[in-house]
Amino acid sequence: MFSNMNLEKIFKGLILSEVSIWLFYIILAIFSSTPAIPQALQLQYVQQMEDVFLPLLLLIAYCVLPLYFWSIWKLYHFQNCGRKFYMIITVCWTPLTILLGNSIHTPLDIIGDIEKLISGFMIALIYFSPLKEKFKS
Repeated sequence: MFSNMNLEKIFKGLILSEVSIWLFYIILAIFSSTPAIPQALQLQYVQQMEDVFLPLLLLIAYCVLPLYFWSIWKLYHFQNCGRKFYMIITVCWTPLTILLGNSIHTPLDIIGDIEKLISGFMIALIYFSPLKEKFKS
């Protein structure tokens, strides 16, 4: 159905899309002066969960983010170590985001959901498509 060349182009496009979304979120976090969730919408227990787990998640994110971008770079060049690190980071990060508990989603959260879909599609391509052979060489 798809040739290897087309799969490579799709895969590299997905990588660039995922990096673009992450950079968008980082720039938004740096330059945004308003909280992501308006104060009037925050529930008390959501605020308590953020007070406990948000600093921990930020510390972990600052440590993991460079490894994440390194693994993306290695994936872009079809190196096996990038595939392993990407999978480890993705699998370990997902439960940590669940620890935040319930939250109120803003329209920007849809972009984060799209990023999760892209990650899942990338994992499917690296492990269950003909592209997996490129990582073994």
